[in-house]
Amino acid sequence: MKKILIPIGLLIALIIGVIMSLSRALLKALPVCVKSYRKQDGFASLGNGTTGGANATEQNVFKVTNKKNL
Repeated sequence: MKKILIPIGLLIALIIGVIMSLSRALLKALPVCVKSYRKQDGFASLGNGTTGGANATEQNVFKVTNKKNL
């Protein structure tokens, strides 16, 4: 019985590892920040809508690492 349980456990662990690595890769590949908002659809909807800064130029992108910088 133990001889069967060990390979099954290893197989399950391998499958879980593959699923986790694939899900991480998919999450990184999805363009989450490029969602476009419709006109008059809440905060910062201006004109024909906004992409939430996804098309911002380098000079308008700031890295904030602490509360003081914010």
